[in-house]
Amino acid sequence: MCDRIQKTLSQTKEKYREAVGLYGSTVLSVRAICARCGVSYAGLRSYLYKYRRDLLLSRHGVAVPPVSDAAHTRLRGRRGQTAAARAKYGDAIAACGDAKYIEYNVSQIAHLFGMNPTGLSNQLRAHCPGLLERRERERQRLGLADNQQRGVRPWCREQYAAAVELLRTTEMTVAEVAERCGVSFTGLRQHVCFYHKDLQQRRSELRERAKTQKRKGHVTGSGRRHEPTAGSRERYREAVRLYREYYGETGLFENELIPGTVEFLTELKRRGKRVCLATSKPEKFSVRILEKFGVDKYFDFIGAASFDSSRSSKLAVIQYVLENTGAKPEECLMVGDRMHDIVGAHDAGIKCAAVLVGFGSRGEFAEYGADYVCETLDDVLKLV
Repeated sequence: MCDRIQKTLSQTKEKYREAVGLYGSTVLSVRAICARCGVSYAGLRSYLYKYRRDLLLSRHGVAVPPVSDAAHTRLRGRRGQTAAARAKYGDAIAACGDAKYIEYNVSQIAHLFGMNPTGLSNQLRAHCPGLLERRERERQRLGLADNQQRGVRPWCREQYAAAVELLRTTEMTVAEVAERCGVSFTGLRQHVCFYHKDLQQRRSELRERAKTQKRKGHVTGSGRRHEPTAGSRERYREAVRLYREYYGETGLFENELIPGTVEFLTELKRRGKRVCLATSKPEKFSVRILEKFGVDKYFDFIGAASFDSSRSSKLAVIQYVLENTGAKPEECLMVGDRMHDIVGAHDAGIKCAAVLVGFGSRGEFAEYGADYVCETLDDVLKLV
């Protein structure tokens, strides 16, 4: 096995040898190098990231650390300047904060360092707003004001007012808002970045939360809406049809009860607890499964998904149960074994006990914030 792995690595190294040499010795782009050497773009990028990170760091202007640390050095933080931008604008930004250059405005400093004035200005606004504000105050104090208007211009505020309001009050993406309001996507994005930092921060926090809670129709961590394309919907629809056809004839009889389920349900009923089912399986299948194992008699209400998708999410099923039983969320406890149970319960205002005897893991439960983590069903009984 080890010999085979070594042979594969040697072949991969030989495959990318010429491309890696060009990457380290020229300023050719990765795509240009791939075209010249006949290797794939994705393959070369993956190889560089995995085996020649020192070259990546060097090309992006990042001081190359010892080899042992190169793998742990990020090219970019979760947010903020890229390493390339930091290397390109670093000296000019430092000059903007240096008293020796206070007599020059930002545009003049950009020209001194051979840079685009708009590019430098954008970098300062996006990543060093405090430095820019201090600099302007000091120039005004010294009487060096260049009579340039500062801050958002009235016409600009008016142009983007409706778009900013939509961004504040909806989960629409910047691209969606720009299209609806008929404004420039890039212009709107920069306007928000420069003049509505509180809005930008709030939407960034929303995207961070979305990275662990992808939900259909909501914004994801990348800022896009989480929903399938028209083509994907059609493929999923056919896949669901085939799955239901198989499950209705064979699959539903392949289920097994978690050990201790009957004893657990029996004890709940002995204590006078009302027991309801909230499952994302279709109602028709759910009833047949419960009847097969003879546990349907323990449930006061069976809440399941509908075939027409009007009730498909875990939250929708839980709300369906609450509406039909009159139960109050604060008086309920959701018992589940996956992240969908935790997310659905929390969205409905219900605490969730996640059990490790199912398909979930302790790491998954911690990531999604389970209120209780139980080793067994007996541990759940201690909570009720």
